[in-house]
Amino acid sequence: MLDDLRTVSRRLLRAPGFAASAIGIIAFAIGANAGIFAVADAVLFRPLPYDHPDDIYILRIADPRNPTVPFEYIQALAAHRGIAAIGMRGTQSVAASQGSDAQWFSSISATPAYFRVLGVRPARGRLIDSRDTGDWERVAMLSYGCWQRRFGGDPQIIGRSFTVGSRSKQIVGVLPRGFVFPTAFVTWPSRFGEIGSPDYVTAAREPVFTGNPRSLFPIAIGGRTQDPVIRLKPGVKREQAQIEVDALTAPLRAANPRLKTVRPILQDVRSLVFPTGRRIMALLLAAAGLVLLLGCSNLAVMLLARTRRAEARFGIQLALGATRSRIVRPVLIEAIVIGVVGGVAGLLVASATFGAMLRQVPPAAYGTASVGVDLRTALFAMCLAVASGVLFGVLPAWRASRLDVQALIRGRSSDRPRRRGRFLARPLVAVQVAFATVLLFAAVVAGRALVDVLRVPLGFDPQNVATFYVEPPRESGLSMSGFYERALEALRQRPDVIAAGAAYSLPFGTSSTATISDDRRVAIDWFLPGYFEATGTPLVAGRLPTSGEVRAGAKVAVMSQAAGRVLFPGLDPVGRRMRVDGADVSVIGVVGDVRRTLDAQSVYGRLPNAYILPPDRKAQMLLVARMRTRSPHVVEEMRADLRKLSPGEPVVAGWWSDSIDALMPFRAPRFQTLILGTFAALAVALTALGIFAVVSFMVASRTREMGVRMALGASPRSLVGVVVRQAMVPVAGGILVGLTAARWLDSIVQAQLFGVQAGGTVTMLAAGAVVVVVAFGAAYLPARQVSRVDPSEVLRAP
Repeated sequence: MLDDLRTVSRRLLRAPGFAASAIGIIAFAIGANAGIFAVADAVLFRPLPYDHPDDIYILRIADPRNPTVPFEYIQALAAHRGIAAIGMRGTQSVAASQGSDAQWFSSISATPAYFRVLGVRPARGRLIDSRDTGDWERVAMLSYGCWQRRFGGDPQIIGRSFTVGSRSKQIVGVLPRGFVFPTAFVTWPSRFGEIGSPDYVTAAREPVFTGNPRSLFPIAIGGRTQDPVIRLKPGVKREQAQIEVDALTAPLRAANPRLKTVRPILQDVRSLVFPTGRRIMALLLAAAGLVLLLGCSNLAVMLLARTRRAEARFGIQLALGATRSRIVRPVLIEAIVIGVVGGVAGLLVASATFGAMLRQVPPAAYGTASVGVDLRTALFAMCLAVASGVLFGVLPAWRASRLDVQALIRGRSSDRPRRRGRFLARPLVAVQVAFATVLLFAAVVAGRALVDVLRVPLGFDPQNVATFYVEPPRESGLSMSGFYERALEALRQRPDVIAAGAAYSLPFGTSSTATISDDRRVAIDWFLPGYFEATGTPLVAGRLPTSGEVRAGAKVAVMSQAAGRVLFPGLDPVGRRMRVDGADVSVIGVVGDVRRTLDAQSVYGRLPNAYILPPDRKAQMLLVARMRTRSPHVVEEMRADLRKLSPGEPVVAGWWSDSIDALMPFRAPRFQTLILGTFAALAVALTALGIFAVVSFMVASRTREMGVRMALGASPRSLVGVVVRQAMVPVAGGILVGLTAARWLDSIVQAQLFGVQAGGTVTMLAAGAVVVVVAFGAAYLPARQVSRVDPSEVLRAP
């Protein structure tokens, strides 16, 4: 074996061009797979960080509008014979710490059974338990990320206290690294910063319903709880447990009209934590696998040509008594060495480029899971490397084992090996073309999805718009609107700011609604002057309110064109009055329509917008400032100005376009277009290289035949045409297979992309046409060598 390794090493060093090309091909293919796997592993394969996670389920309601669970169902399931325990948590809340380094902390409350159901072991200290429920806000258990990020990973953290709001929290434990809350947490930036996993958890007593829904606080708000975790007893299957869940809750649904259509279901944790990431990662992992298979096919063709050039040497070895296994073994070892070296190079490529790739991955694809190029990714890459080496080395090794020794001793290859070589190469070309066609089709569909998303009229311009969230200083005596007016004046004085305003929420955020009549509803937003100029929302009719009207408490409103059509059909809204929260409001202006969400099926997304000046009792607002340039340095200076206005309060700053990009439906086409487009380009390039190698192999193996044909009167042009036509036969077969596969994958690809129709036949024919053009060029270039064959030299050859 060592002798074979030394022999293979010398052969590769003597052919640096072949070695570099082969290692480069496998490195790019394995690097692409390793990069995708580094994210897909957490979403698809890595065991969830719980004890026996297959026994854990989430109780959900089959209603996407409100998946929270009525507490009556929790009580009914206490009699379930297959449930070992039920744990509950409250909704996520946010509070601010005080002092010079004020910042926002997000938290949830959980019953002591919650972490016992999950089987979690703390990284430090202990879990919350029944002794902590007397004063449920007194103790806290930190998340691992919060411990590292906000407390510097202090090893003496247990027993320390920190103050949030008006309460001091004593730290009793730290959750383990990589822990993922089994819930559909919001994962994109909010006005409080990155929400995702909460910073700390407080203890809550096991709720007991006394007839008043408030008695269930903080676990069940309004009598409903969110994502309770259930551990089934060993050996109990979900199907069995679901039957008993239906039986126990059926009387409640029959007796209570409110629950009649609300059926509880047991949902597996992975589908809840990664609702969209699983499909996207599976699609991209399959695409990366196709690239790897295409690379292996290409290398198999290259090794076939390489073994043919070594046939004379093989003949001498066989004539001197070498066994066929002695001939085959170096071929396989050479392929495995190329695969391993390429795998190491690919892993280095994946590590170097992973950060740039991850910035393109929508955060909702992997949620709060830890992703990165780790030991599991390295093992995956090396297993792929060895498997790839075996895969693309099998055919050349098999061909080497079937050589005709007698023909080789006479100094030339027999016809049988030549025909076999061509027979093996052509199916490989067909496979490459099929893979390239499928990947190109997927890339075209993803590109169309991106174009469709970017063409959606948003009605506003989020570019170069900075957002700031800050609350008035406590005991300042300022009204909310008064404080925000002062903050806006401070922002407007900066030369970098074009316009500044404020609103309760921004598009792609949240909004309250008001019912104007039984069948007419609009989304209501509170805003301050300058908001429409800062967000780029155009004024269509009337005017916008002034700061003087804010100070005077004027009851005025601005509405979108769609809201005007809903509330005042056939009339000019300007000058009309509407009633909101019991008060009459005058409409003074009309602005363009804005899109609140890309989900056309969402009720919230279909509601038109109306904007009113905020009453002082309303909650905090977001400041928005349109900047001349996107300058992080200027944003930090603006944060410092706002801290001076509200000392001791945290100030959160960000870019509005970044928040929108973090939303999965908007960003996914961009990410998928980038990845699939890269894969498709690599696939087409590899296919062209493979066809070039196959045709070169065919021309080299048929030089004598072509010389004889030319001696008999065939023109060089006709012989070039013959070679090209023969090369295009497997290309046609591969395109046919690829288009058939694309037709089958059509619905699957569309399901991963926002609001796009794949285009059916047109899109598939366009993908096939690109492959045909590339394949023809790759076949024609080496086929021209036929015209340079000298018939006299061929006929004089032995």
